[in-house]
Amino acid sequence: MELFKYRELIKHLTLREIRVRYKQSFLGFFWIILNPFFQMVIMSFVFSQIIRTHNLGIPYPLFLYAGLLPWVFFSGSLTTAMGVLVEDSALIKKIYFPREVLILSTLLAKTFDFVLSLVIFFILLIVFGVHLSPYSLLFILIFCIQFIFTFGLALILSAVNLFYRDVKYLFNLV
Repeated sequence: MELFKYRELIKHLTLREIRVRYKQSFLGFFWIILNPFFQMVIMSFVFSQIIRTHNLGIPYPLFLYAGLLPWVFFSGSLTTAMGVLVEDSALIKKIYFPREVLILSTLLAKTFDFVLSLVIFFILLIVFGVHLSPYSLLFILIFCIQFIFTFGLALILSAVNLFYRDVKYLFNLV
């Protein structure tokens, strides 16, 4: 596998992506956790208080957060990865490396965000007193499948975005 030879480059590009994203912000890395958390709080209020959803057997904020985390990973990864080949075109023109490295490092940086947000999910599990079953370990397999699917889709969309820049804006609408 050619990407394995470039693991050091992937590591450095991933760390660069993580550092640069929140460098100038006041709250920095806390935005990784705060963004999905506040989305969950707002949506939880709207659906449980205003719309009055049915009892699901588990606390609604947990149900919502469990669905929100994979979605935030998926949409954030694709949105960021679509523009990475255009944004790093100067680097691409200077040296040879597989272009997939840029997409993969973007997805790994979003995986870091996902793992940090997952910590809040586990804290919420403790707060609400919900115990996980052994089937919860299937989450790892499901996330790996989602990662591979997102990586493949990001490769396609980033390549199409090179020729048709409207794809990025169209994706945000979809």
